[in-house]
Amino acid sequence: MLDFKPPKDNELIIGCLKLLWPVVTRLRMRGATLVVEPSDVEKFKKLRGKRALVCPNHSNRHDPEVMFGFGLAVDEEFNFIAAREVFDYNNGRNGWLLQRVGTYSVVRGAVDRDSFKTTRDILAHGKKKLVLFPEGEISKQNDFLMPLESG
Repeated sequence: MLDFKPPKDNELIIGCLKLLWPVVTRLRMRGATLVVEPSDVEKFKKLRGKRALVCPNHSNRHDPEVMFGFGLAVDEEFNFIAAREVFDYNNGRNGWLLQRVGTYSVVRGAVDRDSFKTTRDILAHGKKKLVLFPEGEISKQNDFLMPLESG
């Protein structure tokens, strides 16, 4: 089985990414902008200090970056859970960065005890909300939630 990749939050890297987020969106997302309605910001801010599992659909490969930007809009940082294979992209450089922004791995289709324990700990004691894309893959469907992955 693939080795577990735990979150290794690095405030310096997270801070740099917060500053660079407008540049990242221009380069990686072709200038797309994130618009969050003020009423939605207020609704989410009511959850401040509370533990929560955030489950957006996964319609686009940029969804994690959008959620990072949403975190900026609502002044929250998130932990993320991602498929283990994503950590090996770009000769592991992708995984190195993902771990430092609070992402940890899950082996799809397997009993991943380390991931389960980390999820339980974050939901029970974590200071950040957890983002999980329950579809388990990119669906290319904005208006529909695809069947959820088991596990």
